Amino acid sequence: MASVDSLDRASPPLLLAVGLERTVEQSLIRLSQHTHAPYLALSCIFAERLADLAPRDRPRRAARLFHDLLQPYRGSLTILDRTAILFAAELMLNPLPLLIETSRLHGPLIAAWCGGWDGDTLTYAVPAHPEYHHYVHPVAMIVTVT
Repeated sequence: MASVDSLDRASPPLLLAVGLERTVEQSLIRLSQHTHAPYLALSCIFAERLADLAPRDRPRRAARLFHDLLQPYRGSLTILDRTAILFAAELMLNPLPLLIETSRLHGPLIAAWCGGWDGDTLTYAVPAHPEYHHYVHPVAMIVTVT
């Protein structure tokens, strides 16, 4: 991903790798091996931390837990894969603003986005789905992984 070189200078320092889950995963693993950047399978790690909370407390604490999870990697390029948990309706997160804010606080992030990108609109799921999100003209670098 040629865009990785300019990620440090981007505002926000966020690159979304958009495509099918397996294809994005393979690309991010290779990128992690090439750059030696930490690779986090987010859904597994984040779900583990959320499991310690009562279900009613999870929406209120999820964003803070997400930031805490990334704290050990602050200031270094970090790769987030398996990001579906950020879209879980019961957590009531707004994934793109959360990723943007986190990249500004944390440092450069590359995140899997297993959805669609048409050059103007970034989507996740379909409109009738409870995890559906769409963003028009998102403020992030976006690369389609095929």
